[in-house]
Amino acid sequence: MSEMVARRLCSLHYGLVSALLGQWQRAACKRLRTRGEVMAGPEYARERDGQILLISDEDRNGREAYVFLMGEGVAVSRPQRVETARLDGPGAPVWIELSRDDAQIETWLSGLENALCGVPATIVIPYAMLDMTTARLDGAEVEILVDPDVGEKMTALALLQARNKALLSGAREANEAGVGADLERLAQEVARIASSLAMLTQPSGPAVRTDKPAASPGSVHAEQVRREIQARRRRFDHFDRTLFSDPAWDMLLELTEADLKRQDVPVSALCMAANVPPTTALRWIRTMCQREIFRRRPDARDGRRVFLELEPDARAAMHAYFANAQA
Repeated sequence: MSEMVARRLCSLHYGLVSALLGQWQRAACKRLRTRGEVMAGPEYARERDGQILLISDEDRNGREAYVFLMGEGVAVSRPQRVETARLDGPGAPVWIELSRDDAQIETWLSGLENALCGVPATIVIPYAMLDMTTARLDGAEVEILVDPDVGEKMTALALLQARNKALLSGAREANEAGVGADLERLAQEVARIASSLAMLTQPSGPAVRTDKPAASPGSVHAEQVRREIQARRRRFDHFDRTLFSDPAWDMLLELTEADLKRQDVPVSALCMAANVPPTTALRWIRTMCQREIFRRRPDARDGRRVFLELEPDARAAMHAYFANAQA
């Protein structure tokens, strides 16, 4: 595919995301006004509507990000270095480009969540920084991009602008009570161009069914789960792997095997097991944690890592699944 054609496809991709998010945001704000829940005030009436604050740890990364953002027609500040960037509370949305995995960046990330104060932010990192970054931003509403291609960046840019517009419209309560879930759903739809996203819609009931008979103790073994994982991966020897994208189930299998083996699973390892790009895997991990299927556990020996494990109900459901499969 030529560069011109690829660029055109990415532009169409960005336009689709922007249109979908714009439609969603107008409808959401209309519903809130009907219920009298739209909140307005100086905190959300920023004069520099939509201008992005660009921060980087290296001049080259900052210049490249500046060219990309300007090329997409958005207002963006000149790149600021991590050492001198000012994040003093509510302000412009933030785009952060990092490449250095050192003590200074780790310390800076540790204070980033409080410094953002709810401001929409996107952070771009290499895969080598995945565990450290997710540990430092555990629970923060920050979109993390891992070695993204131009399509993923354009999707993230549309999401960043949509989150900012929601705040500028005064829909703070909507943002805290459900906007994030809708945005995650739309991000997944465009990034994966898939139809299997019921997990990311507003849930109508519990994510895990607890009305099924529990498995007898000791009836499920790690080898059984490993065979299931290997059987799924053998499909890739014969078909295009994108035909079988199912990150939620792949991650459930990985965590079930690890649980049976009493092994810890860091974020980076679970992203690899998901068989999708790391950025997409992180969105699914966030969703699975929000729906109380996964839970995070800090590494007691290494503050730069967070482990993921199954919630008790999810563990019981996976054991019941495998017990029934071999019955």
